Amino acid sequence: MIAAALARHLTTQGLVDYRANQPGGDTFLDELPSTPDTAVMLGVYRSNEIDGVALHGYDEPVVQILTRARKTRDAHDLAHAIFGELIGITSQTIAGGTVDEAYVVLVTSDQSEPYHLPGTDDNGRHTYTQNLAVHHRVLSTHRV
Repeated sequence: MIAAALARHLTTQGLVDYRANQPGGDTFLDELPSTPDTAVMLGVYRSNEIDGVALHGYDEPVVQILTRARKTRDAHDLAHAIFGELIGITSQTIAGGTVDEAYVVLVTSDQSEPYHLPGTDDNGRHTYTQNLAVHHRVLSTHRV
């Protein structure tokens, strides 16, 4: 799962605390629980179309990353740090040695800044969102 691979990579870089199948941490896949106040969510939002995807072993999902914090600046700075770490990754294996290991060809985005969702949530926290296209290798029986 590419979102999990990214979460593991961000953890090894000291930006987030993702704990696969364990309680705690501040980073989650496909959901943003009510706690902790400062939190990150990664989830596949959609997929970019790739010519010959049926035959070639590459996918390019767009991963949405939400960052949340009490102070707008904290949420923005965390989003910006995550963007800075991931954007432009080229020909690199991430989450190596785990079930989520992925060979990333290229990470791109059509955004240069995270977007602040209007207002705050019910607990007065600010949330930023950004989308990154993650072109990565996916092998299967018929895709090589």
